Amino acid sequence: MARPDLPPGYGGWQVVDSTPQETSEGVFQCGPCPVVAVKNGQVYLPYDTKFVFAEVNADKVYWKETEWGYYDYLRHEKRSIGFNISTKQVGLNVREDVTENYKHQEGTDQERAAVRAAVEHGSTPWTYESIITHEDVEFSISADEEVYVGQDVNVTLTIKNTGSESRHVTAHLTAYATYYTGVLGAELGELEQDVTIAAGGEDSVKMTFTPREYLDKLVEQAMVKVFVLAHVDTTKQVWAGQDDIRLLSPDLVITAPSEMTVGQQSVVRVEFTNPLDVKLTQAVFRIEGPGLQRPKAIYYGTIMPGKQATVTEFMTPMRAGKKTIVASLTSNKLQQVTGEKEVEVKRA
Repeated sequence: MARPDLPPGYGGWQVVDSTPQETSEGVFQCGPCPVVAVKNGQVYLPYDTKFVFAEVNADKVYWKETEWGYYDYLRHEKRSIGFNISTKQVGLNVREDVTENYKHQEGTDQERAAVRAAVEHGSTPWTYESIITHEDVEFSISADEEVYVGQDVNVTLTIKNTGSESRHVTAHLTAYATYYTGVLGAELGELEQDVTIAAGGEDSVKMTFTPREYLDKLVEQAMVKVFVLAHVDTTKQVWAGQDDIRLLSPDLVITAPSEMTVGQQSVVRVEFTNPLDVKLTQAVFRIEGPGLQRPKAIYYGTIMPGKQATVTEFMTPMRAGKKTIVASLTSNKLQQVTGEKEVEVKRA
């Protein structure tokens, strides 16, 4: 779109968020914001450019609140926000990467300059005037790449001593169920452990929480946030970090003819196998297909551990073309279980 309200060069693609999670000027609104301004850190241009920049190219800064209510700067992560900025390819159900439209290549001088320019107009413009301190212990946090609901969740804090003397570290890890907005839910687990690491050595602290500890506490999308606070006794070095984990749900299996005909009935089956060692209650299947059938809910009830549940639906296509059958399952223990299948509908 054109932006006659801005200097030349800021027309073109604009960012608009129709479901913002916070207010702008007292109203839940966001944009239009020039993409080119976001890329160059020009967050003083309207509208809501600061917020959009933070979504795609912020540095993650860790602070520690003091007993006097002030905040001490701990550290910042330069490469934790905006790795895979995506959209759907036109005509294909495939991801298209548009990261380069919103930010310069991660770690380049241009990208760092954009971040510093943005910070100068933020609420803490002095952030990068940090005092250089001697920190000889390195930390990193990691979790299993793919964890399905019903499996143990393992989180590892790796600690490396690069100094010439041994270091005693106290590490505190806490895990919470998390809503997609970032709001924390119930606590899933907590661990505090002391580790002594020899000069030049490396060690780790591992935290595991089981399905019986988290199944009743997960919220929609089964997201978990892990917080870490570590303290080196000798040097007084403090390190804070966090990691986000999304537990995966098994897919629904949809069986249907690859080709259907307008006005002719076809059989569609949806199958699901309970992967947990506990029964699922209040199970409800939902199935729909634009141009095939209106949304329909099918109450199933209880699915025992390891058992398969199957529902059958009869669909009569109303329009020709490529259509998608979409199904979902909700229950007391599992949410966001989905499946889909594309079919081609021909004219009678």
